[in-house]
Amino acid sequence: MPREPSPVFISYAHVDDLKYAGEGWVTQFATTLIQLLAREADGETIGELPLWIDQRMNAGDGIDPTIETAIADAAVFVPIVSTAYLRSKYCMRELDAFCRQNYKGRIVPVLIGTNGLKIELEPLKQALWAEFATFDKLEGRDKLRFKPKQYDADDPYWKAIESVARNIGRILKERREQASRLSVPLARVVEDYSTAFPVYLAEAADDLFDQREALREMLASAAKSRGSAVEPPSPLFGASDVVEACRAALGRSALSIHLIGTLKGRPAGNSEKPLAHRELDEAVARRPKFRPIVWMPPEAELDIQKLQDATQKAAAQSVLERARGGEVELIRTGFQKFYEEMQRRLCPPVTPAWKKERVQSNLLVYVAHCGNQAAALKVIADLKASGCRGATYLNHCGNAKAEELHRANLELCDGFVIVYDPATLTWALRVAQQTWKSSGSGDGPRLIAALESEASGGDFGFQSDNLYAVPPMQLTEFVEKLRNVSNG
Repeated sequence: MPREPSPVFISYAHVDDLKYAGEGWVTQFATTLIQLLAREADGETIGELPLWIDQRMNAGDGIDPTIETAIADAAVFVPIVSTAYLRSKYCMRELDAFCRQNYKGRIVPVLIGTNGLKIELEPLKQALWAEFATFDKLEGRDKLRFKPKQYDADDPYWKAIESVARNIGRILKERREQASRLSVPLARVVEDYSTAFPVYLAEAADDLFDQREALREMLASAAKSRGSAVEPPSPLFGASDVVEACRAALGRSALSIHLIGTLKGRPAGNSEKPLAHRELDEAVARRPKFRPIVWMPPEAELDIQKLQDATQKAAAQSVLERARGGEVELIRTGFQKFYEEMQRRLCPPVTPAWKKERVQSNLLVYVAHCGNQAAALKVIADLKASGCRGATYLNHCGNAKAEELHRANLELCDGFVIVYDPATLTWALRVAQQTWKSSGSGDGPRLIAALESEASGGDFGFQSDNLYAVPPMQLTEFVEKLRNVSNG
């Protein structure tokens, strides 16, 4: 199973994990910090949070891919700063990897002693420090504070580690609030724009062709069901004025998505820059309501510093700068995770129109038939006469679109009426059994009615606690039962 991202990454020199009472200093610090993070931070309970702390001894020139991914996932970077840490090339690489992101305000350094060594690193100089060491003038060196056996709010160790927990809690809270502003409202607006929420999908270089196609198919499917479109309607490479065609398509769009990878891609028409780069420039220049979304592979897959092409390297670095400045939303995850996030944001489940008009006192009844529309309409009229204002019907014996609407209606309705005749009995039995099976999980209708439009004298052939066989065109008793079930 994939590892869940850890919001806090602890970076340290392994020599600093000094043994104290059978446990290393850094290990004990991390354990205590987890406990403190489970308390309330700024008046809000943030829950117990996982920390990433590497227990292995690392060597070599590069960062282990697992660690690099953990750094990319982290919301907060906690360096345990010491003389050994500042002199460790590996620790400096970890710090540098985190600083390639929008790191400002997300580093919480822990000082455990530098013996007078001056800290010149800009990211650390700007951060909020917590000190766990005091300088002993007689001995001429820093003395590390260890965790007392008992809690004491006035003890310097406890004061320092509680300040670390408060700072982390504040950062995580701000990140959650930012995520809710950027993600949740977007999905809500898509729902409000149920008939038209055009999305601009920028061109991508050849190394990301398959990923862009997967996104395009997903977005096109969602757009089709909403009567919308994916912009631009045709590839820009064929336009006589590429820049103007790009601007026009962006003007019709509410949001743009851009994929940046290893290759720079090709210029097109009157665009001197590679087209993918020019599209991002134009999207940012529009200052849209929703920031352009830019996806790049995580550090483990794409190290910007190692890009051979100077143009692409500059473009990737420009994306980082724009993300730091808040101009774009940069997402650096595996593509599958990004795809699922876009699906969650941009393709919320289709809600039938009648569901939106529902008031709490109304019962929602869905009627399905298999070619007998006249009988279904008579059932709808009888339901409304019985007090069910929310009622809809569907010819279920149709295409894949009918099956999709059928499933959506079943999820939202209180009651379900299957209208059948002797010729469609097999269909009705299959639908009733499938609905009964799915409703066992608590989803779907509370009561199912099998209603024979023409009296045949035979039994329906399937019985369950929540299935009610209705005599031909007699719905009053079914509605009463449904009302009792819904209120009870």
